[in-house]
Amino acid sequence: MEKKQQKENNNIVSFIPDGEYYFNKAIKALEKDQMDRAYKYMKRAAELSPDDAHVLMHYGLLEMNAQNFEKAYELIHTAYCMEPDEPEHVYYLAEVSGYLGLMNDAKKYAEKYLELDPDGLYALEAKEIIDFVHFEQTKSMIWMRKPMSNSSCKRKRAD
Repeated sequence: MEKKQQKENNNIVSFIPDGEYYFNKAIKALEKDQMDRAYKYMKRAAELSPDDAHVLMHYGLLEMNAQNFEKAYELIHTAYCMEPDEPEHVYYLAEVSGYLGLMNDAKKYAEKYLELDPDGLYALEAKEIIDFVHFEQTKSMIWMRKPMSNSSCKRKRAD
């Protein structure tokens, strides 16, 4: 009997979930469109793997999807600092900067993305960010230069 218990005890495998385990669960939840579960698992993955830029980037994307742009920026920027030449991090940093109204940063990161990966998956979107920032800056400059005039006011005729 004692030998049987020893044999059974030797078959016990310790399983301690790590960041990769929760990351994979989050991805599976995303594939099933279970956003709440995906968010929960990705958050846990980031807690267990705070030095994994890939996990932080994806957690940032979930935060951006939830319109938590400040938190998304923090996570994506951290991933970027870990891997500054990873095109995906650079592109999403441009995108979240735009959402926060940080137009110069959005343009800077979009340009950097195009330097790193000119024909990349997000090249068209990066060019659109640059064009949008240019348009907004031009529009602001024109508005600031135009003097106020009364010519647009119509005077009533005295009949």
